This record gives sequence, structure tokens and C-alpha cells, in this order.
Amino acid sequence: ALWNKVFYPLAIFVMMMLSFFFSGTETALLSSNRIRLDGSARQGNRGARRVIGILDRVEDALSMTLIGNNIVNVSASALITFVATRAYQANETLLLEITAVETVIFLIVCEVAPKVIARAYPNEFLALMSHPINVLMLVMKPATRLSLAFSGVLKRGLSLTGSAHGIVRSRDEIDILFKMGEEEGIIGEEHQQYVSEILSFRDIAAS
Repeated sequence: ALWNKVFYPLAIFVMMMLSFFFSGTETALLSSNRIRLDGSARQGNRGARRVIGILDRVEDALSMTLIGNNIVNVSASALITFVATRAYQANETLLLEITAVETVIFLIVCEVAPKVIARAYPNEFLALMSHPINVLMLVMKPATRLSLAFSGVLKRGLSLTGSAHGIVRSRDEIDILFKMGEEEGIIGEEHQQYVSEILSFRDIAAS
């Protein structure tokens, strides 16, 4: 009885944290700012370098998060159902109530919360989780390779093409690009100054 009271709740908690990790990682991968990461990496930020390495294999990383999240969510649901019916002898009504509570908790804690956090701080989230991401990408490589192979066949069958990547999405990113060009000696300091002043016009209110 003591084993049931300790092991089952601990196992469910671990699965919830894994689901949090996978959901947040997926959102962070899609929201990360490669240009800012490049700038941080040039300044010696090791976390940014690790994240760039992950983004260089972004399809593998995304496949890992999708596969992992599905495995964890299905396993958690099955374990909770097992515990409710076998360990606590729950009837159909109680099992329905447990399932409803489980759904709400998982939705808030394991889906909404990590996605909100990862969307607001994608680069920081990836830097913090970079080590477990790399480990899981290695462990789940056979599954991700199979998933990507199936995805490639599906794309070819439906004549789908990938969307363009690396689009500059803001004036701040343009400014960062020019500063990086200045550091590399491609753009002169004077020209970079002109660009920064032009981009700052949006902050000036007309009188």
C-alpha cells in the first residue's frame, strides 16, 4: 500500500514534468530567434552555441518533442486509469471524474503553461534545456529518423514544399545583422550608425 502511495504519484508527476518539457521545447524551437542567438554565441555564450547546434537539427528536435510528448501523455493517461481502477477500485462515475480532472490539469500544467513561458522566452528556455534536449535527441534518434523518413515520403506524395526559413522579422533583427557585419569588417561603422539611426525613427513621434 505504501509503495502504491509513493510510486504512482511520483511516476505521474515525472510524466507531467516530461510533458511540460516536450511542450515547451516544441514552442521554443518554433519561436527562437536565430539572429540573437548568433550574436550571443559570438560573444562567447555557451548556452547560445548549444542552442544553435540544436537549431541546426531542428527537424530532428521537433520530431523528438512530438514523439516524446505523445508517448508521455498516453502513458500518463494509461497509468492514471490503472491506478484509479486497480489500486483504488474506482467505479465508472469516479473514473469519469478523475479523467476530467486529469484532462484539465494536464491542459493547464503540461500544455498552456510551458507554451506561454517558452513563447515569451524561447532562447532562454532552449539554453536551459539544451543538455536534456541533446540527450533525448540521441536516445530517440532511431524513432526520429523513421518519423522524418515517413514525413519525407508523405511530402513527396502530396508534392509539398518547405516554407522559407531565416526570414528577418523585425527592425531589431536588421540592426543586429548590421552590427554583426560591422564586427566582421564587412560593413563600416559609419554605415552601421546610419542604419541604426534610420531604424530608430519609429520611436520618434511627429510633433
